[in-house]
Amino acid sequence: MAKAKTRVKQVYRHWVPAAPRKEDFPFSYEIKALPDGYFNTNEPDIVVSVLATTSAESLKAEIKRAVMRVFDYYKYLDENSPDFLPKGGTGPTYSVKVEQYIFVEEEPTGKRKTKKTVQKIISTIGLQLVNFKSSYSYTLVRSLEQLEQILKDKPFIAFDTETTGLNPEQDYIVGMSLSTEPKKGYYVPVAHAEQFAEYNLGLEAVRIVHKHLLKAKLCIMFNARFDMRMIEYTKDDSYDYSLDGINLIDTQITCSFADPEYRQNSLKALEKHFLGYYRDELKDVLKTLDIKTFNFSLVHPELGLFYAAQDAISTYELYEATYQYYLEFGIAGQIDQQLVFILMRLENHAIRLDTHFLLDQLEKMSARLKELDAEIQQHIGDVNLNSPTQKANLLRSFGLDTGEVTATGAMATGTTAIVNMIERLKEEEKPYPKWLELFEERATLDKLINTFFGSMANQLEDTKGRIRINYRLGVTATGRLSSGKEEF
Repeated sequence: MAKAKTRVKQVYRHWVPAAPRKEDFPFSYEIKALPDGYFNTNEPDIVVSVLATTSAESLKAEIKRAVMRVFDYYKYLDENSPDFLPKGGTGPTYSVKVEQYIFVEEEPTGKRKTKKTVQKIISTIGLQLVNFKSSYSYTLVRSLEQLEQILKDKPFIAFDTETTGLNPEQDYIVGMSLSTEPKKGYYVPVAHAEQFAEYNLGLEAVRIVHKHLLKAKLCIMFNARFDMRMIEYTKDDSYDYSLDGINLIDTQITCSFADPEYRQNSLKALEKHFLGYYRDELKDVLKTLDIKTFNFSLVHPELGLFYAAQDAISTYELYEATYQYYLEFGIAGQIDQQLVFILMRLENHAIRLDTHFLLDQLEKMSARLKELDAEIQQHIGDVNLNSPTQKANLLRSFGLDTGEVTATGAMATGTTAIVNMIERLKEEEKPYPKWLELFEERATLDKLINTFFGSMANQLEDTKGRIRINYRLGVTATGRLSSGKEEF
């Protein structure tokens, strides 16, 4: 009798353990209790709502996150501000109202026939945040002379861009972030929206940065291929923005050297893991400012200062934290870093597809997938076949178990697991529902549509049937090179 195939659950320990949360990032403060009833006559500066069961550490983190959203970085952490904290200022004072709630079921009222789950505040806590301190600085560059002085004779420059979008041929650089040492970042506004024109330093600032990047002993970037293409595609007929000869290291790749099995590859995820920095994503920043598009030009330079400048600081510090692993990879690491520039240039060449064949095949596969779904659902009813939980429950209802488990210990319901189960049942001459045999074809079609044909159809750039492929290193654990649309 054949034995069921099983997958042993393994607890993977990352080669580089996650860094502890940096409590002083980007500032620290003292917490004092406010008297009972304080908010009966005073409006809070910040309101934080948490479950009553939230731990003290989690509550502390939620308060820090809320404070980071309202803190005036331009006033207190800009080197040129008279209120610059490291010069002795104590910063602002915030009153924080902490609401602790539980979930309760509300009885039906009026036409509503079912119970409704609602939040019920059971207690409030009043806190005051005072005596702010920081070892970080985020400076808004206000002149070309200041920019030249910042970059003068600097051997190591971390660089990042803020843009109007993700397509270098259509979008443009809004601003540039720089860091030449840990904990110190700069933001250079270039082309923010008209209402912020007084801050913009224009293309001359891009030229200055470009010259210093080429002169630097080492340029440090994260996902360098994107920022380099944004520079090289800068529209300026009177200047050549070519980056030929740049001495570059991409920290997205050095992070992958540090731990190839760590699947996260965004800057925010990696700075959290390797540096202990916790902050909002760009989408959260834009949402807070009620900006619904990926367009940094609509952000006031003073409000975008912290987010942008910290990108450069994190890029610099990730280099310091992971450079040793790049060295350990030896010639393999050197090859990957050399390929970054070559692959970036390859992206300039769009690939023309046979759109007639592409769309014809997509239509046929989509029609066949609908037929399969209809046939399967005749036997199983309204079950979401893309839900692992519903598929697992479906199999159990027929007395079946794939005998394999996921990393979380749940029954594996992927195509391979189901096919293995069918083969095992055949060998053991045990009955099984014949509609299970349709799963493999369905999974194949679903992958072809969503990952390949459908994805390519969605990425067609123009009526000529061109598609632009992004070639990326260090963002996949299953291979050295991956491709796809630009994502942030």
